[in-house]
Amino acid sequence: MDKQIQSTIEKYIEKYGMDCNLLVLVEELAELQKAILKHLRITQNTNAVVRIDKEKSVADIKDELADVDYCLRYLELFLNISTEERLENEIKKASRNSERFDNIN
Repeated sequence: MDKQIQSTIEKYIEKYGMDCNLLVLVEELAELQKAILKHLRITQNTNAVVRIDKEKSVADIKDELADVDYCLRYLELFLNISTEERLENEIKKASRNSERFDNIN
């Protein structure tokens, strides 16, 4: 993790505590969900009420992904989860998903 990001996260956790950060994470996840749903409505032409274009919807998803990623870093730091541990879990999940796909008839 970048030292500046880590320092900022540590200060934020110290000042606001983990409960506040968990609430923010849930809020950011909801905002990402909303951005993805808007993008689907745009790309599937299912709702004329959405007044943004595809490029803007992708930009919104990128912004929300960054927010979620930042909040997940709070959680990793607070729970002492190393990047290596997280990556190991991601590899296990990818391997499991690969096996599932291989077993599909």
